[in-house]
Amino acid sequence: MRFEGLSLVRNVVVGVVFYGLCTALCFGPHIASARTSLTDLQNRIQNEEAQRAAADTNLQEQIDNIEFTPGPPGPAGPSGLPGPQGPAGAQGPQGEPGDQGPPGPQGVQGPAGDCTCEVTRAEFDALVERLAVLEGGASCHPDEAQEVSCDDNRDNDCDGLADAQDPDCISAPLFAGDMIITEIMGNPSQTADSQGEYIELFNPTATSLSLNGCVIADLDNDAHTISGNVVAGPGEYLVLAVSANALGGPVPAYVYSDYSITNSTDEIVLECNGVVIDQISYSSGTMPNGASLNLDPSAYDSLANDDLGNWCPTQISDFATGDLGTPFFENEDCP
Repeated sequence: MRFEGLSLVRNVVVGVVFYGLCTALCFGPHIASARTSLTDLQNRIQNEEAQRAAADTNLQEQIDNIEFTPGPPGPAGPSGLPGPQGPAGAQGPQGEPGDQGPPGPQGVQGPAGDCTCEVTRAEFDALVERLAVLEGGASCHPDEAQEVSCDDNRDNDCDGLADAQDPDCISAPLFAGDMIITEIMGNPSQTADSQGEYIELFNPTATSLSLNGCVIADLDNDAHTISGNVVAGPGEYLVLAVSANALGGPVPAYVYSDYSITNSTDEIVLECNGVVIDQISYSSGTMPNGASLNLDPSAYDSLANDDLGNWCPTQISDFATGDLGTPFFENEDCP
């Protein structure tokens, strides 16, 4: 049994060795040849791809170098069908008017009419003169009893006075605010109070106003009745002063007496026909020294000028005394 087992193993080993030897001797040359053929095939494929790439490059260069010469244009195609008609355009601007035609022939003169004169020569001349007055050809008419108009710049009644200067066109202030107190010089420094005090009034209405018969006063014992032709036209200033030299040159419209402006607490009242037209009340320390008390132009009102906050000392001088004030002129704005 042991002998037979060894022989079997030996036979198997011999068989395996023999099979390997036969495989090497029989198939070895063929495997080497197959490997050589595979290498050659790969080299041929690479050469083919290189040649194809070179051919493609050469072909692209040839294409790029081709010059195209355009041929002659072909014949024109047939005309298309006409499109639909567009909308009507907007109307143009109106033309300039034509030249005026020549005048027509003169008409035939009509028959003479009847004439009846119902006025005398003197009456006719008076009518002509009256027409001249109405049309501005004459300045006055002696038959007029008074000014027929107060704003036509004519002396209608031949009394030497026209419009606002004619007493027919002048009335006294009737209502509060018809005249406004706008400036007060109560404490001049370059002259005595008895020589330099003044009151400025302003007429804000559209008519001339006469102060004849009006009274300036305070609420104590001072009072003076104005007399004479003291008139302020529409939008005009009027200065009442204690002396004719109070303004150092310009003449005040009226010089009063029996009245003075107190430097401490006092009032100034303008009264006409029993109506208080304007009234100002001020306290001690309000009246400046050497300058007038000035109402701001925005407060030209009989109520607004009751507020002392709308008053201030004048900072400029429009007259020759050396004190500061603007008599007869519009006031400066208060700061």
